[in-house]
Amino acid sequence: MLKCPYASCKNRSFRTEKAVNVHLSSHKEPLPFNSYIASNQIDCSTHQEENAASFLDDEYDYHDDYATDMDDDGHSSFIKTNSNNDKNAIRKFMTVTEVDMEDSNGGNGSSGNSLKLNGIELRFARASLSAGLSKAKHTEFADIIQDAADLVYNTGKPLKISTRTLDGLFAKINTECDGQSVSFYEHNFDISAVHGIPNNCIKDFRDSYGTIKLVYRNIKELCELLFNYEEFWEDTILLPEIWERDGKRVVQDIHTARWWNQLQAELPLGAIVLALLLSSDETVVSGNNRAFAHPLYLKLGNTPKDIRNKATNRASRVLAYFPILHCPNNNNKLRQSWSNIKCCIIHYCLQIILAPFADRAPYSTISMTGPYNKIYQVVPALAGYIADLPEQRLMAGVKSGMATYTCPRCWTVTADFHLPYYNTKKRKTNTMKQICECGMKLIKAGKDGLAKELSKKYSTQLVDNAFETVPHFSIFDSLVVDTLHQLGGAYTHLVECVQRMLTEGDIEEINSRAKHLPHFREQRTFPSGYMLCSITSPTYMELRHHLSILLSLIHDKVSSQTVLCLRHFIDFFYQATSKEHSGDTIQKMQDSLKLYNTYSPAIALYSKHYI
Repeated sequence: MLKCPYASCKNRSFRTEKAVNVHLSSHKEPLPFNSYIASNQIDCSTHQEENAASFLDDEYDYHDDYATDMDDDGHSSFIKTNSNNDKNAIRKFMTVTEVDMEDSNGGNGSSGNSLKLNGIELRFARASLSAGLSKAKHTEFADIIQDAADLVYNTGKPLKISTRTLDGLFAKINTECDGQSVSFYEHNFDISAVHGIPNNCIKDFRDSYGTIKLVYRNIKELCELLFNYEEFWEDTILLPEIWERDGKRVVQDIHTARWWNQLQAELPLGAIVLALLLSSDETVVSGNNRAFAHPLYLKLGNTPKDIRNKATNRASRVLAYFPILHCPNNNNKLRQSWSNIKCCIIHYCLQIILAPFADRAPYSTISMTGPYNKIYQVVPALAGYIADLPEQRLMAGVKSGMATYTCPRCWTVTADFHLPYYNTKKRKTNTMKQICECGMKLIKAGKDGLAKELSKKYSTQLVDNAFETVPHFSIFDSLVVDTLHQLGGAYTHLVECVQRMLTEGDIEEINSRAKHLPHFREQRTFPSGYMLCSITSPTYMELRHHLSILLSLIHDKVSSQTVLCLRHFIDFFYQATSKEHSGDTIQKMQDSLKLYNTYSPAIALYSKHYI
C-alpha cells in the first residue's frame, strides 16, 4: 500500500501509483523529492544484483514512455512510465536514500547498495527525477556535465559557474552582451499626431484608449547586428548569383532571383544589397485568449535560408511590437471608421520604425559594419514581407471584406477571385500614392463625402503609407504568400466542402482508414479522426501530413471531378512549397492552378458562398 507523503494529510492509503498521483494533484505546495521515498519504501532486496539506474542508459532515449504528470499549479508529480522495466528501475532507485557522498568528485558510492553511481551522478539523477525532465533534456544536461568534467580533466583548472541563478544570468546578459543585442525603445503618442484620422473620431478614440505605446528597436542597429553576426560570417551573401541546371536557370534563394540581380546592376560600384525580410502577425500569447501581441520580425536575405529559417540560429529578431488595437463594441462612430483608424496608426508606427532608412535618394548607400568587422556600403531593400491576407491588406492600405478590390497586390475584382488567374494590373506605389494624396486633400478641404467615395471606389485606405518614403521598399512587390494561412486556409475550405458531401457512415469509414494506415517515419497519425476536426489551427507540418494522405482516404467516396480538383490543388501546394524553382516548375504551377479552377465548380456547390 502507498501513502501520501504530506504530513498534513490524513495518511490515506492507496493501492496504485496512479491513485497517489491523482491525490497529490490536490496539494498546492510542491512535493519534496525525498518525501515520496520516505513515505513509500519499496522492498527491492531480491533485485540487488541488478543495475537500478538502467533508465539512464542510451537505449532509454529511443522510447517515449517517460512522462511527468503536472498538476494545476504546475508542480510535477511522481513520474509515470508505460514500460515495466523502467518502472522497476525507478522503484529501486527511489529506495536509495543514503549513499556515501564523500567521494563526490568521481568515486563510487559505498552505502551497501549495488547502485553503481558516484555522488555527482546520484545528485543529478535525483534532481532530474524531481524536476520531471524529459529524456531529451536529461541527456542534454548529462552531456553538459560530462563536457565540463572533461574540460576540467584536460586543462587541470577548476571550472567555476559565475551565475547560479536565473536572475544573475539575466543581469549578466544585459550588462555583458558585448553588442549581441539591440535595446528596445518606447514611443508614446496621442491619436492627434496620426494623419488621416477622421476629426469626429479623435475624442472618442482618446477616451477609449488614451495614449498609444509603440515598442521598437532601431532598424539600422538591428540590421548591423545581424549583418555582422560572427557565426554567419563565412556564409553571408554579398553578391547575387545566377544558378543553372541542365542549361536552365533555377532559383533556390533570394540572391539567385532576378530581383537581386536587377537591383545590383543599378547600384554604385562596390555597393551591396542589404535584403530585408519582414513579417508580422497579431497573435494570442495566453491560454485564456485575453493577452495579445503584434510583433514585427526582421531577418536578412543575406543569410542563407537554411540558416535564417532555423530558430536556434537566432537569425530572426523582433524589430517592434505594434500597439494592440481592438474596436470598442459600444462605440458605433469608431466602428464605422475602425479599419481606417487602425491602418493609419500602424503606418504611423512604421514611419517611426523605418525612419533611419527613409528620405534617401534612390541607390544611395549607408555605411555598415559587416562580416569580419569590415565597413561595407549597403543599400537597404525590402526583399519580402511575409504575412497572412488581413495583415497584407493592413500593410498595403487596402480595404477588406466585400470591397471592390481587396487583393493587396493587384486590381482583380473581389467577385472574380474564384475565376482562373489572368494578367491583371498590379498595384503600383505611385498610383496608390496619388489616390491617397487626392483623398487627403479632400479631407482637408472638408469634403469628407467625396473622400469616402474615392476610398470606396478604389478600395483604398486614405493613409500615409510608410513604405512610400523608403527607397526600394515597395510593399506591393514584396508581399509574399503565407503558406500556412493562405494555402492552408484554402485547403481547410476544400476539406470542409468535401465533408458536406459525405454521410456520417462515410466519415466513420474514412476515420477508420486513417487509423489503420501503415505508419511511416515522420508521418503523423490521426487516432481521433481525420476530417475537418483534425486540422483546427494546424502547424505547417500537420497541414502537410494531412494533405499527403487525403486522396488515398476519400477517392471512392466523392465524384471523379472532386478528386481531380483536390489532386491538382495538392500538386500546386507541393510545387509552390518546393525548395527550388525554374521556368518549368513555375509553368507546372500555373498549369495545376488552371486545372484546379477548371474542376473547382464540383466543390463550389458545397461551399457556403459558392466559391
